[in-house]
Amino acid sequence: MSFIGDTVILNTKEMNMEREFFICQNCLKDTHLKKYCKNKGGLNDICIVCEKQDKGIKIDKESKNEISNLFKSCLRFNHREIEYNPNLDGKGLFEFFCNENSLLNHQYKNYNSFHSLISSLFKNYNQNDVKIFYGKFIDNNEEYDSHFEVTLKNGFSEIWYELKKRLKRENYYNIKPDLLQPLSEIIEKTKIKIRKNCRFFRARIGNDYINESKFTSLIKKPVPFQGVNISAPPPLLSSAGRLNREGVSYLYLSSKSTTAIAEIRPNPGDIVSVGEFKCLKTISLIDLRKVNLLKFIYSQKEIELFSFALSLSKEFMKPRTNKNSFHYLITQFVAETFRELNQDGIIYNSAVSNGYNITLFNPSLFEFVPESSSLHRVNKVSFKSTEIKFTKNEIGFYVEKEI
Repeated sequence: MSFIGDTVILNTKEMNMEREFFICQNCLKDTHLKKYCKNKGGLNDICIVCEKQDKGIKIDKESKNEISNLFKSCLRFNHREIEYNPNLDGKGLFEFFCNENSLLNHQYKNYNSFHSLISSLFKNYNQNDVKIFYGKFIDNNEEYDSHFEVTLKNGFSEIWYELKKRLKRENYYNIKPDLLQPLSEIIEKTKIKIRKNCRFFRARIGNDYINESKFTSLIKKPVPFQGVNISAPPPLLSSAGRLNREGVSYLYLSSKSTTAIAEIRPNPGDIVSVGEFKCLKTISLIDLRKVNLLKFIYSQKEIELFSFALSLSKEFMKPRTNKNSFHYLITQFVAETFRELNQDGIIYNSAVSNGYNITLFNPSLFEFVPESSSLHRVNKVSFKSTEIKFTKNEIGFYVEKEI
């Protein structure tokens, strides 16, 4: 056994001597662990934690590296390093798991068996494994100790942080080459298919008119916008949006009519036209609604990529305000890079409704469904707020917290 930084590396002989373990589904607490168990845990055996027989996951020679990285990823997702690193005044790993935690049932039956399980789960079997201890880093030729100060689910991505910092001082085309690789990898882990004939909604404030009589134009009937009048505007008339630069025409659609209406921010009393659009062929979209940790558990590099994808997901659904318009410059840049990587569009959660949105880089992938438009009167616009305060986090920055 040898030590590299704060992690343990096992030699081949020690790996071959490792015992097998079985954990039942009831002793797994984290949702990612439960989902992994459901997908791969078809075995039925005696659990090493509770000593009851049930379905669960087996940790053996073939699966130990993957399951070890899974548990490390879930530990980082739910807990800060200060909670389980004794050098930071936290508990040691075994003591941490002997108390209430987000991953495992802590009410074990056999001390030695549980100790062996924790020891096996959190060893590193190769140097690319997911890190649970940050260890040392070098800055200006000086070596420093550090730690993972925030959880994966609440933390910020170093890739994302550097991207935002560079966009404030560099032209985007100088940065794009460095963004292609991580975004290409995110595509492989998040892309989904939208089938032909799937329908989505689009809204526009206002309505059209038609003449009721061919003999006079004085009497006009209000009707909803149809066809091109409710579709994506031509490029020359396109103003900047969440994902498109000014002069670039993308088609924005929503999963529900109510979401489509909310997205255009109407005022009470407004008349809104809502129409349906149909997908003309099966297309590939990047799905940023909920980034799946289980697709990123195989190495430390992938965990960093997960953190970046999660930051993108949060940024894409962030509502625009006068003070954060810079964020749209970032999402426009990322969307443009996705388009150059031959993707058809992006799915992301709505910031103003409980549905989701899709943005198509090529509006011709969808067509308006004839006679599908309807008129809606906006009776009331409701707002939900929570009282907040700003407090310093573990790394000294002021962050928003609900009261």
